[in-house]
Amino acid sequence: MLKRILILFGLTAIGAVILYPEIFIFHSITFLSWGDYVIPYVCAHQLTTFMYQGGVQLWDFFGQMPHALLINTFGLFHIPYALTAIVYYLGSFFASNSGEYFHHVFSVVYVGSLIMTQVFGVYLLLCRFTKDRRVSITGSVIFGLFFCNPALVMGWFFQTFHPLLMYATLSFFVTLRLRYLLMSLLLTFILLNQSIVYTCYTFLTIHLFLIACLVWAWFTHRKKLRSWGMGFGASIKKFMPQLIAFLILFFT
Repeated sequence: MLKRILILFGLTAIGAVILYPEIFIFHSITFLSWGDYVIPYVCAHQLTTFMYQGGVQLWDFFGQMPHALLINTFGLFHIPYALTAIVYYLGSFFASNSGEYFHHVFSVVYVGSLIMTQVFGVYLLLCRFTKDRRVSITGSVIFGLFFCNPALVMGWFFQTFHPLLMYATLSFFVTLRLRYLLMSLLLTFILLNQSIVYTCYTFLTIHLFLIACLVWAWFTHRKKLRSWGMGFGASIKKFMPQLIAFLILFFT
């Protein structure tokens, strides 16, 4: 599995460098001409400044006020933003021009991490339909490089985690295993905590996919689905006090 993932990422990286040299080699593309690239660019830079200041200044309420709207809507603590800030911080000591170096790091780390996330999600999703490794790897690379052109050119990475969420949802209705349901909930939790606005783009279509999976499961293994639901409901009732206590602590 690890070998296939490394091959998948390697082919995607080579194809991305060949097809989009202005982003990954020459760094000639600007991230300030499109609104969907401006916000991640500024957020990644802000996290970088936090690291240089000794960490996020959460105790300074007045210092956090200018970022309140950004954090509550588009989000500031994205995983790709954090990766960009960490790589920049670790390598900035060897850079002669900090501005150019940040632009280069953002081009490779931010854009590259989102492409790899999409490709990995598509690969897992294709593995649900075929056992041919060549088909799943080739299809994932083609999807990541040729069907995501608006994301690469204009920064439309709204649905980066969409394939992963589709994989977890489909796997749950196929196997009815609790781990896939928890995976779906965990991905939803991560998306909501990263950006409410970008998460809305994901749920524009995922609910239709969820309904389709539910209808399919109802017609293919109705008894198994019904028994699983009854067992899950009984478990919820059994641990209801602990669940309520956890939700109270979580939301406070």
